[in-house]
Amino acid sequence: MSYAIAGDGTTVWGRDSLEWETGDVFCLPGGGEVVHIARGGAAVLWIVTNEPQLAFERVQAPAPRQAALEVVHYPADEIGRQLDAIHRLPPERVMAGGKAVTLSSAALAAERTCLPSMTLAMNSLGPGEMQRPHRHNAVAVTLIVQGERCYSTIDGRRVTWEHLATMITPPGEMHSHQNDGDRRALFLIVQDGGLHYHTRTMGFSY
Repeated sequence: MSYAIAGDGTTVWGRDSLEWETGDVFCLPGGGEVVHIARGGAAVLWIVTNEPQLAFERVQAPAPRQAALEVVHYPADEIGRQLDAIHRLPPERVMAGGKAVTLSSAALAAERTCLPSMTLAMNSLGPGEMQRPHRHNAVAVTLIVQGERCYSTIDGRRVTWEHLATMITPPGEMHSHQNDGDRRALFLIVQDGGLHYHTRTMGFSY
């Protein structure tokens, strides 16, 4: 899974390719060589894979075009439109998990994931909003996309957000997120949630 932090370009794998811009998210099946090409200057991509898990289990990704996954591209503008729609909802219609857009694929729509073992979501907080303390058994790897004067409290410790920093929330620890700024906070979250949802061990609670 990749997030375009800056710049724009093209990603090529085999005979296929896609073009991306700043703020886009895209997910590719593994098993083949992938080349990222910046267009018109430098570009920065934030990339998360399940390669360590595959290596630990001594398994290989399927050959190209044989994967159960499909290429998914989430343009930044569409992510923004979906978040705007969520922020216009009355409070009673907002899901307990927060004001987030879950990034999934048509192939895995029922599981609400883009990879069987991992979940991906662009979460958000309006100015002055807080995501109440909660815990879950999935680890959270979080990229701070936008979060001036924001912080998290993880197991009683305050963690001040830094722009484009990656924050790790250990599984099972109580944590919350607070936006004291005057702009919407955006944070991209990758979790090993697919495994936990499949085995019914997510353990989400307040």
